[in-house]
Amino acid sequence: MLTKNQKLIDKIKKLLQVNEIYFFQNPLLIKITALTDNIGNFIFKKNKEANFDKILISNIGHLGDLLLSLKFIEIMKEKFPNSKIYFLCNIQAKSLLINNPNINKIITYNPFFVNENENFFKKLVSLIKTIFKIKKTKADIAFDLRSSFPNTIPLLKLGGIKYIVGFPTVGFGFLLDKKIAWDTEKHEIENIFNLIRWKFDICEFSKDNNLNISYFGKESSDIKKLIEKIKNNYILCNIFSRNTKKMINLDSWEKVIKYYNRKYYIIITGSKDDNLKLVEKFIRLDKVINLTGRTTISDLIYILKNAKFTITIDSFIGQLCSILDIPSAIIFKGFVNIKRFGPLGKNCHIILSNVECLPCYNTTLYKSCNAQKCGDLELLSEIIKINPLI
Repeated sequence: MLTKNQKLIDKIKKLLQVNEIYFFQNPLLIKITALTDNIGNFIFKKNKEANFDKILISNIGHLGDLLLSLKFIEIMKEKFPNSKIYFLCNIQAKSLLINNPNINKIITYNPFFVNENENFFKKLVSLIKTIFKIKKTKADIAFDLRSSFPNTIPLLKLGGIKYIVGFPTVGFGFLLDKKIAWDTEKHEIENIFNLIRWKFDICEFSKDNNLNISYFGKESSDIKKLIEKIKNNYILCNIFSRNTKKMINLDSWEKVIKYYNRKYYIIITGSKDDNLKLVEKFIRLDKVINLTGRTTISDLIYILKNAKFTITIDSFIGQLCSILDIPSAIIFKGFVNIKRFGPLGKNCHIILSNVECLPCYNTTLYKSCNAQKCGDLELLSEIIKINPLI
């Protein structure tokens, strides 16, 4: 017979047990999250039945994250053609969803911890407004596609969603009616597919899945004329990233651009917010075309499809190359989990520096790493190895 004290100790041990895969590196934070989930599982009842008349899909990541969600939206519309589909997204990534024929309404949100430049008050107002917008949909079921911090599980609950499906990887798993275990051996997009595989069999993603991107529209006439003028004889170089830690040594880029500039035009792409002072010396070179901040998504796709080759850091353009299987070299740093975010296309090649501290995505090292040794690589020699013909 167990004594009362032993029973109490067993209950406490059970509450402190870590039963999920969490994406935190701090052991104390993992314990606190596990404790919260375990207590929450006793308090919150799970709904057993899911209705699919009104479906809300949520991913508040940036453009690259949202790109990986597009096939999931198509699948949901294919399986539930008569259902209304709402999509909750980061206000900065809305452009990727406008005119998507599978979405009835887009709800934008300015999330905490994601859009760093916005002030606290604006984000708080956005959060309150978003809860009311979610309530207004009267959605029967919601899928939170985001596995990284922060997710929107508490917002979906506060918005009155009857049945929530998602990952418990960054907490709030106790609010999920259908909890999907994270598969560490699978790509992000395959894990996203797992959110509905409990209901249907879905084959693995491939470029033959025919992702519909026609709704992005056609490239602009100016971009088309430019590409025709240089007779497709160019290499695209994407130097910038919103996350500056993903960027590499500019000296490496200089060698690449000067080497290929003898034979090809070089197109440099980026957003209007990128620091052009970093690449002034490249832009001044003959046959280098600066298109930073001057392209739409459809323009980018057209430029990528017509390029001899693309060299890019891990970014939205890198994910476009992956999804569309564009011949490319994608440069990764050690803090990115390549198994999770690496390229899916056979024509996409990984470039990763060979330093002793890699990989570091499952440690706290990268947060305090000032040296960024993995950004100092012989980029030119790596690209020549990958594609000597260019």
